[in-house]
Amino acid sequence: MTLAKVDPRRIAFVIAIVCAACGVVFLAYAATTRPYGAVEAEMVFQASRIQRGWPLYTDPFVGAWEAGAPPSRYYVLYTPAWPWLLATLSPSTLFGMCTVGRVFNSALMVLTLTLVVRAAKPENRLTVATGACLALGLELLVRETGLACADMPAVALAAFGLMRMNRKGALDPLATALLATAPLVKPSVLGIAFGALVAHAIVRRKSTRHLLVPLLGGVAVAAVLLPLFHVWSHGAWLQHIVRATGQTISGERWLQEFGSRAMFLGAPHAIVLVVAIRRKTPLVATLPLATSIAWSTFSMAKHGSGTHYWLEPTMAALVALGTMPASRATRASSVLAWAGVALGIGVAASSLPAFARAPSDYAHTKKLIEDLRRACPLDRGEVVVASDVRIELELDGRVIIPAWQNAYLVRTGKFPLDAWRTDLARKEVRWFVHGREILDPPPDRIEGVTEVSVYRKELKAAVDESFVIDREIDGVLVYRRR
Repeated sequence: MTLAKVDPRRIAFVIAIVCAACGVVFLAYAATTRPYGAVEAEMVFQASRIQRGWPLYTDPFVGAWEAGAPPSRYYVLYTPAWPWLLATLSPSTLFGMCTVGRVFNSALMVLTLTLVVRAAKPENRLTVATGACLALGLELLVRETGLACADMPAVALAAFGLMRMNRKGALDPLATALLATAPLVKPSVLGIAFGALVAHAIVRRKSTRHLLVPLLGGVAVAAVLLPLFHVWSHGAWLQHIVRATGQTISGERWLQEFGSRAMFLGAPHAIVLVVAIRRKTPLVATLPLATSIAWSTFSMAKHGSGTHYWLEPTMAALVALGTMPASRATRASSVLAWAGVALGIGVAASSLPAFARAPSDYAHTKKLIEDLRRACPLDRGEVVVASDVRIELELDGRVIIPAWQNAYLVRTGKFPLDAWRTDLARKEVRWFVHGREILDPPPDRIEGVTEVSVYRKELKAAVDESFVIDREIDGVLVYRRR
């Protein structure tokens, strides 16, 4: 068989199937064995407060004292929608909430990708199925999807709304409702909704009724959810979102996060957009893809960004692939098909070893947690304070203070540094845990990609005053109270 007779689309599909199978195995394995992710730990903690009947929204300057001293001081990530759903669906244990959230999100990703493939034109279905399988097999994406976080529910809502819009040729009330709900679950999922709204305005610009009536679905969603959020949070939910997620933006961070991953998260999406435009794909598919790519690309400059930001443009790219007119067999189409093979090989080469490393990585982290648990015995009412919320949730059953994002707020006067310092001095804080970098002097300037723990800078004197190093465990320092 000569190379000219080989169908590269089928080769790419076979590679994608292998990647997807490994991705599904990873999701199933990780659902119960993976240690907490940092954001996941905060989401589970917030859901646990709802389950216990404690207020979700509290003032960090006052603190949440229901579990005793020291109080938990935090700003609520995103909106209350996902913590409420997680608390409602899950058993009353941290492990149960974490597992249910992971299984829910993993199933939701598979369902969303399946529906995207089913919605594609028959002549495009093999290409869309290949792309969907590569997305499911790309470790950079599925490692984020398989966490009990708010990303996948929001992205699924946006994808469902976009699919319906493409089926109808413009927005209708249901599509608008779905798109409006997405950022009310995870505020950063805005790219598709913005592009869809602009595309609808262009497509329906000649008819006021057809332009405005479909928007009533979004208005209805906002009219129900926004007052609920306001009442539930006593008007504080927007302030919490801004402060919990308002980290700084830098070009150095953008290069670090985007540059090394653009081959998988960025370049393929841009190629799909260019091909879709060249084939005169309807604006209702191309414009949401363009805006979601632009938004995700820009968002990579924010401290706290991650590969999960590319879930949304990935879904938009698959919808565009399924919508675009079929191409004739040309040299250009053959080159694109072989490029798909190359992408599949790249996904396999980067993801399969990462999937294979997961069991040993998780076992290593679990051993560290157990070693820390043995090294930090606690009497009733005592806690461990750590620079990592995952350690606090594991050892204390709650988050005391999410140190990473609140370091940014301390430096702008929006988080109570004096109260934080007082909490560290409380006798209930028997142990303190931090990485070895706390022994290094902080840089004079904190900028670019540099992230400096508040315990290493503003609270270093307080740590040294109240604690002394007891031991080191696998690069983690354990301090005991003096």
